Amino acid sequence: MNAFPTPSHSYTASVKTATQSSIVSGSTSRRSSCSTSRRGVEHPHYRSTNLADHSITFREYYEEIPESLRPLLDRVREDRGSPTPSLDVVELAKLETDPHEDTVEEYFKKDVFPLKWGPTRRDSKLLMHREDLPEKTNFQSDLTLTQPKPDIVYGLSRNEAFPQHVSHLSLLGNYMIANTRDLLWPFFVIEMKADGPGKSGSLYTATNQCLNASSSCVNIREKLASQLKYSNSADVNMPDTAAFAIAMSGTEARLYICWKERLEYRMQRVSAYLLQRPSDYEGFRKHVRNILDWGSTERLQTILRGLDSLAQSCGDQKPRHLTFNFDGDQELICRLLGVFEDVPEFETAKIRGPEEHLQEVEELRETLLMRKKRKIGAGFLDEISMGSKIVRR
Repeated sequence: MNAFPTPSHSYTASVKTATQSSIVSGSTSRRSSCSTSRRGVEHPHYRSTNLADHSITFREYYEEIPESLRPLLDRVREDRGSPTPSLDVVELAKLETDPHEDTVEEYFKKDVFPLKWGPTRRDSKLLMHREDLPEKTNFQSDLTLTQPKPDIVYGLSRNEAFPQHVSHLSLLGNYMIANTRDLLWPFFVIEMKADGPGKSGSLYTATNQCLNASSSCVNIREKLASQLKYSNSADVNMPDTAAFAIAMSGTEARLYICWKERLEYRMQRVSAYLLQRPSDYEGFRKHVRNILDWGSTERLQTILRGLDSLAQSCGDQKPRHLTFNFDGDQELICRLLGVFEDVPEFETAKIRGPEEHLQEVEELRETLLMRKKRKIGAGFLDEISMGSKIVRR
């Protein structure tokens, strides 16, 4: 896979020191007592084990939202000038006792979730690529994440959103593709459950599915952000890489926002709706359309500007080699794989630093490369940050 080349510059990266002390005591014995590697999203400890081992956290609705996300949430809650269709209370009431998820999906796809919205497209029940899930950060654990297969996912259509950026996308490779239908940079996922007798799921399970899928959306967008930071092309703000998710039934819906803060993926509820209440239903429909507007306009524009910046800063020349300079006592460069996972020169880069630590760092690089090839990823097991310089020539 080709990646955008990067011009000569210096870049300061945040690196982590991997130490045995960062591994939670007793975690291995706690997990080995049951077959946890196959634990699914419906498991009561899925959040505290599987998700936690991948640095994905569920935040309570009353916790403080980062200030930088507030303008985006204000955007989602804006009023719309278009008239609101009348609520079909009879059909909506039937969903309260209907045990079939397909019935719930059919109703809301018709009235709330459009197939197309400008350059944005809706896909349904397709597996998202497993490699787009956040990487495991606790390598003492054998827990995995369930591969996302959202009932609905919205993302960008290649032909509709990027008619003038075909060559830009070919240089990026395939990491922005979410599924087998070539959906690019997804930003909005919906999971639905039925309410009636013998119902097939709960909103707890749907929320766990949202945690999987929305963190994958953020991770895909973060990869472009990392390339922009690496090439010194542009600043990338937290709202630019955020995603939205809805867990819902025929009578209730919960809207979540997901974002990445430092090395952690976080999801938090920002609105809740009783769908049989007309004012709530109207607000729900309005917020869905505002999210689609945002994904089709402001968010798309940040991606287009990023592609233009990369193309302008990179030019047509690839750098001849990459040199990594490090210093500091026992500085283990765990951050490398996260920063350079799409940089082809990483494998042959020259590493320079204090002689007493050089072999240690070289061995670490070999481990990271092996993990990269096995698609396991790098772990960030400690909270100690140090400075490093990347010099391209």
